[in-house]
Amino acid sequence: MLELASGLNSKEYLDVSLITSKNGPLAQKSNDLGINSFVLPVPELLLKPRSKFKLYQKVVYPFLLIYLWIKQLFNINLIGKSDYICVNDIRSFLFYLPIIFILRDRVSWYVRINDRVKFISSIAAALSNKIILISSDCSDVLSENEKQRYQKKLTILNTGFNFKSLNYSAVEEIKGTIEKYNKVYITVGSICIRKNQLDIVRAFGKVYKDGDVLLMIGSPPTEIDIKYQDEVLNLINDSGLKDNVIIVPYTPFVNEYLSLSDVFLFASHKEGLPRVVIEALNAGCFVCSSLVDGINDVLVNESIGLITKTKASDDTFVDEFTSNILSIDDDVLSCRNQRTQYVKDKFDYDGFVNGFENIMKNMDDLSNESEKRIKEYN
Repeated sequence: MLELASGLNSKEYLDVSLITSKNGPLAQKSNDLGINSFVLPVPELLLKPRSKFKLYQKVVYPFLLIYLWIKQLFNINLIGKSDYICVNDIRSFLFYLPIIFILRDRVSWYVRINDRVKFISSIAAALSNKIILISSDCSDVLSENEKQRYQKKLTILNTGFNFKSLNYSAVEEIKGTIEKYNKVYITVGSICIRKNQLDIVRAFGKVYKDGDVLLMIGSPPTEIDIKYQDEVLNLINDSGLKDNVIIVPYTPFVNEYLSLSDVFLFASHKEGLPRVVIEALNAGCFVCSSLVDGINDVLVNESIGLITKTKASDDTFVDEFTSNILSIDDDVLSCRNQRTQYVKDKFDYDGFVNGFENIMKNMDDLSNESEKRIKEYN
């Protein structure tokens, strides 16, 4: 979201500010990018998952929320100067409800995760002037009745990206470690249950031939994930793949590894719009993916990638995933430039920023003044 804010803020006639619930890394990054940030503090208790509440916290919660609502009304002048208000965290509709209700004609809801929250999603849809979906699958944050009722509010805007140029000295160094292999498979992401590296190893074990290698780039982000990584390592050893799987901890040279790889394997359980898949395509990789939110907006034809009909949680997933990998034609692998060009055309950063600005301009009952001030909630 900061990349979008930065792109909008770079336009001379736009003044972008960011509002966050606490003075943390997000506010610091915003300031580093030259974007004004303001903190409308939310008590720590309200930010905790309600599933972890103790009994007394459940009792205190509604009173604390009402206190927060009353306190916020004293800040409405700060936010009321804005022509556009973009909310991208569903919880903000609860925490900042009075302000959003009063200024609802200026509010857009930017949906980045397909995660419906009981009651709050309905409130967000009702109060928003525009509902901007990062992918077509994100429409499931709404009920079927809401999709019909708010059809005119809905619009899809895929994220655009600024990709870094390759570090060719790093490319040459990496090439020296993998050039002995014939076909290079790669997977990128935090090693965790959600990214599902276990099924990737299972599928690779069924498709690899002598001279093939799987690059597994990523590190476990938590202690629980370290245990998951141990499971992955045990499976690699038990499958006799120790010499055919290279695990690379977190590295700043992901794009360099992708540029030297043939097939990107993606078996995630849950995503919004899978950026890493887009990065892989930009590097020229062919993609084999699980059926996950946002993927149908990315892999639009079989010349750039294949999608399973089943989700990663299904019992038949590994078999179908394996079958898709085995069906890849070598001629398709050679069309790297086609995949790179596809990403440049569809996920262009400037086009994304301009598209977002146009959506804001088309919102009903808004000022036509040349200078627009956008408040973004996180």
